[in-house]
Parts: sequence; C-alpha cells; structure tokens
Amino acid sequence: MPELGVGVRHVRRLVAEHRIPFVKVGHYVRFDTAELSVWVDDRTAEVVGRR
Repeated sequence: MPELGVGVRHVRRLVAEHRIPFVKVGHYVRFDTAELSVWVDDRTAEVVGRR
C-alpha cells in the first residue's frame, strides 16, 4: 500500500489482527484516509537529533 509504504501482505496481516482502522463492506475491506492519517501520526516517532 503506497500510502503506508508497506506491502499488501503486511496490510492484510494488520487487518487480520485488527491493528489498523478499516471497514468491511460486504467482503471488501475499505480504509478511510483520514483515519489512516491519524493512525500513522499516532505511531510516528519524533526525530530528536541527527548525527
């Protein structure tokens, strides 16, 4: 999934483990881009300093 910088297989695992926000519509899995942005922001580490 280009928005997250990871592969489809990893996203499928995150969905299976309910570790990422998603909605099921029938047998389709859908993602809200606003929810994904918040989810990514909550898990992004702040860079303190560079060498």
